[in-house]
Amino acid sequence: LTHAGGRWKLWREREAAVEVAHDDASESYTAHCWIPAGSDDGAQCLVLGCASGRVQAWDPSAGEMIGPPAEAFRSIAQGADCAVLGLAASSPGRGTVFAACGGTPEILEVGLADGSTRSSFRAGKTGLCRLAAAMARKSGHNQEWLMSAAPGSVLKVWKLPAAGATLGTSPETMKAHLRLAAPANPATGIDLACIGGRVLALSADGTMQLDFFDVGPEGGSSQEA
Repeated sequence: LTHAGGRWKLWREREAAVEVAHDDASESYTAHCWIPAGSDDGAQCLVLGCASGRVQAWDPSAGEMIGPPAEAFRSIAQGADCAVLGLAASSPGRGTVFAACGGTPEILEVGLADGSTRSSFRAGKTGLCRLAAAMARKSGHNQEWLMSAAPGSVLKVWKLPAAGATLGTSPETMKAHLRLAAPANPATGIDLACIGGRVLALSADGTMQLDFFDVGPEGGSSQEA
């Protein structure tokens, strides 16, 4: 996938040919992520964040939007500050995506099918620049994890409640499960993964250095930051 301005293109890996493309003169894309559609064929949804603060969910195989665009940050922030800078996948059972922008510390959980804001919580005192998510699928755990990065702030990792729970009223998501050392410069990329029963985190800041962290057991632990 490539995107620039209001155009995105999905390329065939081997032929280097454009398979699906879309051009939206009214939007400029600023972030994207892929979300498993939950089907047995491995299909995925493409989610795009916009400079307007909106979030779009697409069926990339058909080149059609799954539902109406979500107003998301357009309704709570103004001007350039409402641009979506971070998107992170949720589990297929949620049917949502997590979104962040630079103008507010709120993390929104946005419905893919209806574009509604299902829930939200404050990640700190400043706007955010990156999000990452992971889900534990082994050892009987279905625990979801979310990590955020903000300029001048530590990296924060949350244990998310089960699908359907309201993020803003869950103590586990109001207080970070763990705080990790921030890179020297604002994060240009972060990632989370559940591997071998552990939750692993990565951050990059545009230099040649990558920082890796062992967050802990993928099912979570009683110790919090």
